[in-house]
Amino acid sequence: MIDSRKAERLNLLLRAYGGGKTGAGRATRYAGIALKRREAFAFRFPNIEPETGLNIFRQLEPSETQHSRILRDLLDPRGKHGYGDAFLRLFFKKALGDTEFPVADDDRWTVSAETERFDVRIQNRNSSRIIIIENKSNEAGDQPNQLYRYWFSGIYQRQWRLQKAGIKVYAKILYASPDRGKQPDAQTKTRPESWDSALPKSVPEGTVKVVYFQREIADWLEACREHVSAQADTNMSFYLKQYTDFWRL
Repeated sequence: MIDSRKAERLNLLLRAYGGGKTGAGRATRYAGIALKRREAFAFRFPNIEPETGLNIFRQLEPSETQHSRILRDLLDPRGKHGYGDAFLRLFFKKALGDTEFPVADDDRWTVSAETERFDVRIQNRNSSRIIIIENKSNEAGDQPNQLYRYWFSGIYQRQWRLQKAGIKVYAKILYASPDRGKQPDAQTKTRPESWDSALPKSVPEGTVKVVYFQREIADWLEACREHVSAQADTNMSFYLKQYTDFWRL
């Protein structure tokens, strides 16, 4: 049982969020739930230091679309960051993290954001390798058959002829979430009922991978920062630190 002063503080929080006065009993249960959430966070994500100073991203609170454009600008080999495909290759290593993913030195990559309804899409010249990032930074729910539609139009329709021609293909949908508990709904990966029954019933197994902004994306950002710090690029290093802190702190 928590003491009366802690119970009163928790009651104030509960009333602030519409819960009304609840008494020490419910406040105790609330404290237990909060503790479990903190323990789960500590288990899934690395320990972090308290935030100090100002963070421009936290002040501006980017929208989902703006987060997609930030990712695109960093991933694009022709982006204004000036580091070519270095950030993209670090993304393949830190966020995609798939040893089966084939990368050649002469690959030419295109990165787009908010086009054809995809938050971010990465593809090589002949579309034999495609990665789609479904950005859930605002914790939006999954639309009906959303990931299946993305897979069908963004991957299947671009790669099935290559497969028929005997060309090896690779495809992945990264479901980027800020919440450790958020997973894709079961329905989002299934074929719409009104579609041709000859099509696959669901997105192929292993195509969808959940990544977290606080973990895989932040690990990638930190790797990018290490890369630019080695070049004594303080401006880019600070930018990357601010965006990492936005997600981690």
